[in-house]
Amino acid sequence: MKSLSLFLPIRYFFGKGIFEEKLKEIIPILGENILLVTGKNFARKYGYLDKIESIFKELKINFIHFDGISQNPKTFEIEDAVKIARSEKVNSILGFGGGSVMDAVKAISLLVKNEGRIWDYTMMQKSPKNEALNFCLVPTTFATGSELNSTSIISNQEEKRKWGIFDEKIFPKFSIVDPLISLSLDKEYLSLCSIDIITHMLEPFVTSKEEGEVIKGVAKFYIKKTIESIKILIKDPQNISARENLHLLSGFSLIGIATRGIGGFHEMHWLEHIVSGFYDNVPHPAGLSILLVPWIKYRWNKNTSNLKELFSFLMEKDEVDLNDILSYLDDFYNEINLPRSFKKYGIKEVDIEDFVREYNFLTENFKRFFPEKIKEKDLFNIFKEALL
Repeated sequence: MKSLSLFLPIRYFFGKGIFEEKLKEIIPILGENILLVTGKNFARKYGYLDKIESIFKELKINFIHFDGISQNPKTFEIEDAVKIARSEKVNSILGFGGGSVMDAVKAISLLVKNEGRIWDYTMMQKSPKNEALNFCLVPTTFATGSELNSTSIISNQEEKRKWGIFDEKIFPKFSIVDPLISLSLDKEYLSLCSIDIITHMLEPFVTSKEEGEVIKGVAKFYIKKTIESIKILIKDPQNISARENLHLLSGFSLIGIATRGIGGFHEMHWLEHIVSGFYDNVPHPAGLSILLVPWIKYRWNKNTSNLKELFSFLMEKDEVDLNDILSYLDDFYNEINLPRSFKKYGIKEVDIEDFVREYNFLTENFKRFFPEKIKEKDLFNIFKEALL
């Protein structure tokens, strides 16, 4: 096992029905002039914006509302929010939303206190000199685990790229996770969210090069529990226990105890970022769902023992082969209705050349994120199968 480090400077609150109670405790700590960041619809549609505004009024604390964050948060959206935050001299941020909102809040908090454009800080091209603005995150879904990590994924529409900011300065100060908030989400979206959780742990496990009994054991248990819980939740959306499991697993999957020290990496996530960088209409977890099976086929000959170990555990069988794994995934996809092709998003085979060209650019210029490079022939095959 390789050496590892963990750093989790977050005050994390978890529990059903705690949303308003904890906000009343935390808002006064954040300061007297707060930027509230949400998406365009969810908070207002389901009455949460009214609840948040009521709390601010009750506490007599000023806030400015910015609701300009869309799916796959854009550089211009972040910079628009930063202009408002600077002009209004806010001293902290409250983010209420899914992964896009949470990632946007991290980027906004960093840029408010630092110079340049937000894109300058992606892929560790530039390190922020100053600490980020304090912020609190309230996730409205389970998926990205952004409430417990220091990563922000943003899109640059001009360059058609989706890159990441990775810096300990953008850990949340507080996170409030109330599983009841996600009761409004439909079954299709819940299914997609589960794939994001699973792949956060599956990719490092499959690509691992080191032994790590505890780390791998945690990953196997977390992945299995995610699969069990989403199956329950799709059949019974009112099952609070399964919903609680998934919200916990969303955050826990990326804090390091299920991924670090075994020499693995998130290869498939980068392939998805390439696709949704070009096609903004592709939801991140949908892209992961579509790429998973082709990617596992590619990884079979490279990581046979890791795949056998993981899926033997998931399937509760002593021995499995690739056909067993594919059959298991086929049944899982059917049971929770996961997408399997990029065709529905308007992607065509001719687009694969752009994807491969961008992959080559990334692997040549940001080698630290790509311990291995996929050969062009294999890359074409993965993307081509994802279009079938």
